[in-house]
Amino acid sequence: MKKIFLAVLLGAIGLSAQAQDKAPAKIDGTWTLTMNTPRGERSGEIVITQDGDQATAETEEGQEFEISIDGDEVTFIQTIDSPMGEIELKFVGTVSGGEMEGTVTMESGPMSDQEMEWTAVKEEENSPKR
Repeated sequence: MKKIFLAVLLGAIGLSAQAQDKAPAKIDGTWTLTMNTPRGERSGEIVITQDGDQATAETEEGQEFEISIDGDEVTFIQTIDSPMGEIELKFVGTVSGGEMEGTVTMESGPMSDQEMEWTAVKEEENSPKR
């Protein structure tokens, strides 16, 4: 009986540790997102409002998109209008404190399946607005 109890206890501790490992990264705040494109580096500011493992981001232009958070991994799709038509960008990355980085893939548009790198840096809470 003691062996069964011990096995159940150890299993519960292991599940608890796994659940803690999957706690969503905290990404609330203002971020400067930079993407390396074929036409050079492009940067913009996004403001993220988080609720658990989901978040909403708003660009400087007022466009909104949803972000999914799984532990330190983030995923989001942003649709932009361009002179070449509507382009869907899929961002996948990781969060480490006040920084994010990953890859972005053009899911639609004239350069479908092209992959680029992106980074984001969180603005300090008390820094003055530019």
